[in-house]
Amino acid sequence: MKAVILSLVAAFLYSGYTLNCRKCDETVCQLYWTCTEAETLCYILKNKTDTMGLQAIQGCAETCPVPEPDQEVKCCKTDYCNSYF
Repeated sequence: MKAVILSLVAAFLYSGYTLNCRKCDETVCQLYWTCTEAETLCYILKNKTDTMGLQAIQGCAETCPVPEPDQEVKCCKTDYCNSYF
């Protein structure tokens, strides 16, 4: 009986969880962004030539973005894991 109750409590607590990621485009950054339930990944995408990471694009995604030949991408699954490359 305890196992059933524990399972129900765990399922209830997990059901409303949404990932939090850093979200940036080329000009604006949101330090704290709540993803939708479907978006289960954080990502950071940057140009390989941008060694300082100043033009990185960060956000939430359902699937990991496919980088262009001159880009690098990192995808991760924990809150704010996309802060740095």
